[in-house]
Amino acid sequence: MAIGGEVIASIPVAPAIGASVVTPTAYVANLADNTVTPISTATNTPGSAIAVGIDPSAIAVTPDGKTAYVTSYGDNTVTPISTATNTPGPAIAVGSEPLGIAVTPDGKTAYVANRNSNTVTPISTATNTPGPAIAVGNGPLGIAITPDGRTAYVANEFDNTVTPIATATNSTGPTIAAGNEPLGIAITPDGKTRLRRQRRRQDCDSDRHGHERRRANNCRGSYSRPYRGHPRRENCVRRQRWLSISDTDRHGHQHHRACDPRWERSH
Repeated sequence: MAIGGEVIASIPVAPAIGASVVTPTAYVANLADNTVTPISTATNTPGSAIAVGIDPSAIAVTPDGKTAYVTSYGDNTVTPISTATNTPGPAIAVGSEPLGIAVTPDGKTAYVANRNSNTVTPISTATNTPGPAIAVGNGPLGIAITPDGRTAYVANEFDNTVTPIATATNSTGPTIAAGNEPLGIAITPDGKTRLRRQRRRQDCDSDRHGHERRRANNCRGSYSRPYRGHPRRENCVRRQRWLSISDTDRHGHQHHRACDPRWERSH
């Protein structure tokens, strides 16, 4: 599962990545371009951009390496890409704001976390058709599947829980308490331990689609970069000592600075 990742040195593309095992290729989701860039890992050179849905964010590749699945939270779809030809197939309709995705080890099912509809959509990779939505916690985001393929674990950002899903029946088990705003999740190779990444307390914004986004509110000696060109609404959470304020320039871009002048900076 990829929700965003590290910046790739010297390759001018955005950072959500999936990798193909059939050909030496990495696939990168470009949020603002609505494309995916294939990168040859043998030469570290990018190929031609592949058009996908609006606001692509996460990518998962099937174990046989034949298909890359790309979630697009701007139009609530998943786009399958044939890695042999780098051609996209018909978009698959899923829930609202699909952000996380993982494929079972047998390659038969892709599970998509739909953050705004509080569901997970299973997709049959044989037919690229979605199954009935599975109700999980509030704000599902990260998703990971055990090595034996029996259980998918879903991190629910807004109610601080993790939901286990039995893949044989697509039924959910009792929720598991996690820390504040769990985002990412990974499972050890032996399948015995789940690791979760949690978010700091934050302010809330809305993106250009009117969907709520969150931004770190750590003003002391640092600032967080806003969504480029996205409208902002009032902070909905102010829990830290160092609060922040925002301006908008003539281009509609938001500039974020700390309230305390000793730490004031803008970009």
